[in-house]
Amino acid sequence: MGVQSQDVVPLSSAVDVEQAEAALVEHYPRLVRLAYLVLPPGRGRSRRVLTAHALVQRALPRGRVPAPLIPAQSAVRDGDPGYTLVRLQVLRTALKPGRRLPPPLPGYGA
Repeated sequence: MGVQSQDVVPLSSAVDVEQAEAALVEHYPRLVRLAYLVLPPGRGRSRRVLTAHALVQRALPRGRVPAPLIPAQSAVRDGDPGYTLVRLQVLRTALKPGRRLPPPLPGYGA
């Protein structure tokens, strides 16, 4: 399933850290739930919750970054380029193959 050029809406040329930070604060619960849902279930609920929070907290860009191209359908629903960037980073990190999870905290998990 490829994305055709007519199906993509370019956003502004770059996203500021401030935009991404504001989106993270505004959509934090949604981003954590999204990360939780795509993490593998093998480590237990508590560990997945902690990892989801860590992924979202580390999703902020370091400086000005090019805005991602998103499918046209999503542009109508989520027009905030800061949110789009942070959501994309959370999903990329959560779905990264071979990503090593940090060891469980003492008293939390398997």
